[in-house]
Amino acid sequence: MPRVPIAERQIQPTGQAGARLDVRAPALTGIGQGLGTVAEVAERIAEAEKRKGDQLAVLEADRRLGGIETQLLYDPAQGALTKRGKDAFAAPESVLQTFDEQVGEIERGLTNDAQRLAFRRTATMRRLTIDRALQQHVAAEIRAYDSAETNAYLANEIDAGIAAAGDAERIELAIGRTRAAIVDHARRNGLPPEWQQQKIAATASQIRAGVVERLLAAGSDRAAKSYYETHQAEILGGERAKLEKALEVGSLRGESQRQADAILLEHGELASAVEAARQIKDPEIRDAVTTRVKDYFTTRRAAEEEKRARTFRAAAQALERSGGDLRVVTPADWVTLDPGERRALEIRSRQIREGVEPVTNWDRYYGLLSIASDEATRAQFLRLDLMQYRHELSDTEFKDLAGKQAALRQGKQIDEALDGYRTKKQIVDDALNAIGIDPTPKDGTKDARRVNEFRRQVDGHILDLQARTGKKATTKEVQEIVDTLLIKGRIPGSGYIWDTRKRLYELAPGEAFDVDVDEIPRAERQKIEEALRRGNRPVTPAAIVELFKLKHVRESAP
Repeated sequence: MPRVPIAERQIQPTGQAGARLDVRAPALTGIGQGLGTVAEVAERIAEAEKRKGDQLAVLEADRRLGGIETQLLYDPAQGALTKRGKDAFAAPESVLQTFDEQVGEIERGLTNDAQRLAFRRTATMRRLTIDRALQQHVAAEIRAYDSAETNAYLANEIDAGIAAAGDAERIELAIGRTRAAIVDHARRNGLPPEWQQQKIAATASQIRAGVVERLLAAGSDRAAKSYYETHQAEILGGERAKLEKALEVGSLRGESQRQADAILLEHGELASAVEAARQIKDPEIRDAVTTRVKDYFTTRRAAEEEKRARTFRAAAQALERSGGDLRVVTPADWVTLDPGERRALEIRSRQIREGVEPVTNWDRYYGLLSIASDEATRAQFLRLDLMQYRHELSDTEFKDLAGKQAALRQGKQIDEALDGYRTKKQIVDDALNAIGIDPTPKDGTKDARRVNEFRRQVDGHILDLQARTGKKATTKEVQEIVDTLLIKGRIPGSGYIWDTRKRLYELAPGEAFDVDVDEIPRAERQKIEEALRRGNRPVTPAAIVELFKLKHVRESAP
């Protein structure tokens, strides 16, 4: 196979002609100059970072100092600006000393002079601010303390001067002391002379007026008037007008008291004492003396009645415990009782000894209930000693009244305490008025006995109904009982020409009674008709009347 010829190149080494080495450093050009600029920049960056670090260190130190400032000034428990009165006076020295100590401690934690110098500048500014706030606070507290102490001193001296009414020397001493205290206070606080004069005048006026009022309160109206006339010029206008009115009233009171005392010393009876008072010429004094005289005898009579009531109550209770022995009532107590009280004790003594229960006086019983139910007289019922009526009230009625009185005294509602008496009384009163009978006749009269007998029968039927049903009688049931008892009928054979007519409640035991069916109340008639139907009996007028009489005539006097 034919071969492709390859040409070979041959290289011969030869020496370099004229080669030289320069040992001097070459000049900075190009890259050299760039390296120099980088070094300068790095140095400036390092200095800037150092300044930042210093600033942050100072900022942190000042922040800590700010917290200390807040605590020293505003802490609720220990802050200097929260202290009042004398407690605030020493605050500047102690606060600034503590502040300086804290500044030194924080400064020792800084790392170079630049930081310390900058921190001292900020600390100095804070110290000036704190000192200014402290001085302002202390100055305000000194002024407030000065005012409070001065006012307290003035108040004490004013009170002392007034309390010394009648002691002229002590009064003048109080006025002199208050004047000196006001002058000193004004000088300390730079107050003008006008303020001093006004304050001194007001304080002296207060003492003078207070002395007059105290003398009047003590009943020394003459001394009060004399003192006022002597020092009137020192009492301010507004006080003078009030005092003059008080002096007028006090003089009238004092003079009337003196003249009333003189009259009562001479006259021991109301009539003669009042007649003596009427001889006084001054109309105002005459009226005042007359009132005092009457009040004296009224008060004396009330005291005597109260004493007699206590004596009677004790005697009545002792009589009950002794089994009716009147000897338990001492002669001294016996003579203090009025005739009615003595008679009540005598009757009660006989009842106890004979073992006889009192018979209820229904006029008395319902009269007392009426007093209890009326708001105008209820207080009288509460004051009553029911023992004075013990001899004319059976055990049942006495206990009933005593229970009602106790309930009222304990504050129970009137309707609850009187067990519905007011509602029942109103129903009875309305029914009696409707048939022309006065429900409130005079005590002890025939009409009063009739009305009270009717009330007694109503109560008896109500109790009987409640015993049968086991329930409290309703208003409707009470009304039905009242209507039934007021039915009017004939008493057969009672007259020569015509029969006498009576109401059901007036029937005597066993007395015959005829009634027309139309007289029977509708509600009662309906009940009878239903009863007849249930018994399969004819519903006729005669049957209705028969059943009505069978039920009610027998019960007419429970």
